[in-house]
Amino acid sequence: MSSSLFPKLIIFLFSIILICSPTQAKKDPPLPEPRADYIVPVGSRQGSTVEVRIEGQALADTYAVWTDCEALQASVQEVAEVDREITEGEYLQKKELTHEVTVQVNISPLAEVGGHTLRMISPRGISNPIPFRVSSQIEPVISEDESQTGSGKPTQGQFVEYPVAINGKISKQLGGEIDYYGFDVEAGRELYFEAFFPRLVGLDDFAGGEILLYLYELSPSWVDPHRLERIAFNDDPIVLQGGTITGKDSPIRPRLKHRFTKSGRYLIAV
Repeated sequence: MSSSLFPKLIIFLFSIILICSPTQAKKDPPLPEPRADYIVPVGSRQGSTVEVRIEGQALADTYAVWTDCEALQASVQEVAEVDREITEGEYLQKKELTHEVTVQVNISPLAEVGGHTLRMISPRGISNPIPFRVSSQIEPVISEDESQTGSGKPTQGQFVEYPVAINGKISKQLGGEIDYYGFDVEAGRELYFEAFFPRLVGLDDFAGGEILLYLYELSPSWVDPHRLERIAFNDDPIVLQGGTITGKDSPIRPRLKHRFTKSGRYLIAV
């Protein structure tokens, strides 16, 4: 019995030596790491539960979500394959196979207001951080109405009442869309505006990746009854020091504070 077993062991060990030989071995190409490109919506308020969609590359096997604090609990609901059409400024359209992960985020009433991060977890590793914003309980969170915010209706925009957090998106093409939101304000009131823009992979490689804030007041004339006059521009941005490819500084969280001297309707443009 021992004589029949011994040759088998020799053959087995020899086969291992052949497989591990540097002259014969073939290395498999490394699997791409998980990468998140965008998240919609970008956040919600304290004490709420929100369903978000995270799209990116190599997310097919996502099974869990890491959060930066215990006050945020997130779970994967669904992973789907999507064929996305991309338009970047004047660049030609291209189609790219991506994955969309539907995630449910439970936000504790005690969660800290402000920016947080999520990460997708899969057998391939952990994704880049995905920005997620928590608003206060007294701050309503609404979604953009794209039929009202487009630049075809700049004198109207989507009417909102402050304080408010708006989940919007640039959906047509990078660098080619401006969204307008209208609001009424009384003289002497000071308002603070901030665009929480989740700068993710690749968006700083194009000039259109910058998000800016402009404040307008209605200033009709007999020549142009829909004339807008710009009265402020984001003056206190949080700046990214150098893009990954362009090397240029660019505002990634535009902020604007303005005290109004006249009552009336104004427009904030993003």
